[in-house]
Amino acid sequence: MSHTITAEQVRELWEAADPAAVIDRGEDLAPVTKEDLAVLADQVDTDDEGRPLPDQWEVLADQLSAGAESELPTGPAADVLQAVEDARRNRDRVKAAADDEFNRLIRSAMLNRKDTKVRVKDLEKAADLSRARLYQIRDGRR
Repeated sequence: MSHTITAEQVRELWEAADPAAVIDRGEDLAPVTKEDLAVLADQVDTDDEGRPLPDQWEVLADQLSAGAESELPTGPAADVLQAVEDARRNRDRVKAAADDEFNRLIRSAMLNRKDTKVRVKDLEKAADLSRARLYQIRDGRR
């Protein structure tokens, strides 16, 4: 039995303070996690902070509901697909952790430039980022 996911449910999951919050899609489908939603949000129009624009909540809900309505593979195909999904989620977690560490290092380098004598232009080259992006990371924007 499939569950139709509403735009309101998607918005509530996005805004949930609990990182383990999910949308339950019934016994036959895995719940939608905040990580799943973040991956989907990369495919829709977002504001400068990465939050889906007001008209995109329904698009996300439709994508999640369409996934619930498709036929589920069984047997070996289901096992392979589950392994791929698990690997993707693990990859996404590793990438997110690496991005967090990278941003932490950039932020520290930018905030401690006077002590370390690191020049912004050298940091631009080392990080392969624009000056504007370095300042965004320093300030915690985006």
